[in-house]
Amino acid sequence: MRIFSPLNNGFDIKKLSEVCDEFYVGVIDEEWSAKYNGFIGYNTRAFSGTQANFPNWSSLEDAIKAASEYKCPTFLTLNAHNITQSQLSIVKRIISDFSKIGGAGIICSELNGVELAKEAGLKVYLSTNFVLYNLNAIKYLIRTYDVDRIILSRDMKFDEIKKIRWEIDREIEVFGQNVGCRFSNGLCYCTHNTKSKGMCYTSSTSEWEHFGSMSKLTFREKYDADINHHIYSKYLLRNSCSLCAIYDFVKVGIDSIKVVGREFPCNVIFDSCSMLKRGVSAAQKSDSREEYLEWLSCNKKNLINFDCDWGFQCYYPEMGYKNFKKESIE
Repeated sequence: MRIFSPLNNGFDIKKLSEVCDEFYVGVIDEEWSAKYNGFIGYNTRAFSGTQANFPNWSSLEDAIKAASEYKCPTFLTLNAHNITQSQLSIVKRIISDFSKIGGAGIICSELNGVELAKEAGLKVYLSTNFVLYNLNAIKYLIRTYDVDRIILSRDMKFDEIKKIRWEIDREIEVFGQNVGCRFSNGLCYCTHNTKSKGMCYTSSTSEWEHFGSMSKLTFREKYDADINHHIYSKYLLRNSCSLCAIYDFVKVGIDSIKVVGREFPCNVIFDSCSMLKRGVSAAQKSDSREEYLEWLSCNKKNLINFDCDWGFQCYYPEMGYKNFKKESIE
């Protein structure tokens, strides 16, 4: 099982390549920025600017060359929820430029991007923003567009993932570490705004007033909102984890596991990749789920830098250490 890591301009590529197998990136394109007032727009970390995206094509080309030296292919995020007809010419040129500097493929979330990437001869990974939850939709896209990988949503259960894995002949990717918001896919209608203690921007404006009645929130409602914000921002947004499910993913043949957070510092991403790499290695050597979980229990303090006993940050809570089933996954 390969480890798919984010990469931005501040990362130590040599160090990171030791604990991952592939990179995904974003880039600030001059033509797009000029046309849309500096808004990156064609990927889902647009608001993070250079914190999550390479500042220009020259810096990205240098990174791709460096990554290739360590046999780590690089993929471009083109996972905005929508690309309009008026944007297609720029997107086509962006895909072409990425191909010319050695890019391996595109992470797409809509069909225009898929077609353009295929025309450019690049691999196509279908983003979680495609919202693929059923076999018929996945099989149709594979048959029609010959895509290379399906990235499944964070909110899918292991049994659902296992069924898809066993019934399609393309690579499957799951989420493994960091940002765990269950709505971070095509079903997200919000812009997260943790600074103002809201689940999203729209629910955190108007100074704690209801949008319907515009009445002030009660003390209890504010208290509950603060607790909700604490859980959301501390656990789901930063510390989501899949370690308890790694053994099962390895055994059913999941091809790739993703570390999330292009805007995160290099040391955080490195620790996340390292954690997953050690977990995958231990799972491959274990003869049973119990043996793997015993290893995980013994190494937990050295692997996880936060307290997971509450379970808020489990990507796959049904596979958590306290809830694991002893029967075979077969």
